[in-house]
Amino acid sequence: MNTDLYKIYHRVRPLYCPVLLIAIWGYTSIFHPDFLKITNLFIILRQSSYLGILALAMSITVIVGGIDFSIAATAALSSTICVMLMNFHVPAAAAVVLGMLAAVFCGLLNGIILSFTVLEPYYITIGTMTLFFCGASIIKSTFPSQVLSNEFSFIGKGYVGPVPAAVLLLFLIYVIMSVILNHTYYGRYLFALGSNPTGLAFIGISTRKYKTFAYVLAAFLAGIAGIILTSRNNYVNTTQDFSYIVDAIFAITLGGVRFQGNNPRISGIFLGSLLLCVISKCLNSFGISVLIQDMICCLLFLFTIAADNYCKRN
Repeated sequence: MNTDLYKIYHRVRPLYCPVLLIAIWGYTSIFHPDFLKITNLFIILRQSSYLGILALAMSITVIVGGIDFSIAATAALSSTICVMLMNFHVPAAAAVVLGMLAAVFCGLLNGIILSFTVLEPYYITIGTMTLFFCGASIIKSTFPSQVLSNEFSFIGKGYVGPVPAAVLLLFLIYVIMSVILNHTYYGRYLFALGSNPTGLAFIGISTRKYKTFAYVLAAFLAGIAGIILTSRNNYVNTTQDFSYIVDAIFAITLGGVRFQGNNPRISGIFLGSLLLCVISKCLNSFGISVLIQDMICCLLFLFTIAADNYCKRN
């Protein structure tokens, strides 16, 4: 009986987010017909681009058996450095490259510390999160934080035909990451690192190398997410980014990523982040307060965890 339950749940689990998305979208469109318009879909996708990429970054560190609480701080620091350089009249393209290098350095710092010590990633990344947030806040308070470059603003606000540039970038990143994780030996080693690190080391694969690679890759994605958000808002905001860490954890959990280790679907991570944005948009259309929205998302998160753990345990 328990085996049958697990098989049924294993088959139904990938439909969890799509069914919820269709139900919420359909219910909201009954009262707000504009909710079904393609323009509204593009708006929601553009708003979810930051969270979608940040959730993907978080999932990579979870896949290798860790976690990175500093990804939002990495996004804030890289975008702050990028805006600071543009205010010193550095070309937008060069400023973006240097901002991304700062994000890579943040990931490299996390990866080296975690690879060469036996410390838990929770402690290390909470410490680096504080370090990166403080660095971003110092830069923001010292230099102008307003974005003055039209080329930079195009990343978050521009359109390529009828499609927002941020949405195209979001899809491109998910396609590339799907190929890397599912069709290259780098991806296979990352999954093996999370499920069986001893076996990986036994066949001569450097676990330190691939753990560092995972955190650098996550930080790189976080840097892209930060640049998208800053270019959309036209200014750097380091005070609200902490809440995105919780949202990223919610999104990957809804999308099927388990902290006990599994082989998640990349599409599930995207749908999990999209689901959170659709819930927020739906509840906003009915005039429900942000606090109630947070409570509903938390209850959904707790239900998902309980269902996943119950079916796995039994």
